[in-house]
Amino acid sequence: METYLIIQKLDLIHWISEINDISILNSIMELKNNAFISSPAEKEAIEQGYSDYLSGNVKLHSQVRKRYEKYL
Repeated sequence: METYLIIQKLDLIHWISEINDISILNSIMELKNNAFISSPAEKEAIEQGYSDYLSGNVKLHSQVRKRYEKYL
């Protein structure tokens, strides 16, 4: 089974390396980026977190730790 998996991976690597169409590569990247998202709610939460990050609506780890220190 492991040999089959290695062959499949190498076949995909070879196929991707020969793609020259940027729209196909973008589609593959989108698939890669969303491969581990299990639900629409999870995707929405990730997008909201990323949006918060981009807008500067974040706290440093040290700030959060200091605030909740008494609970740890």
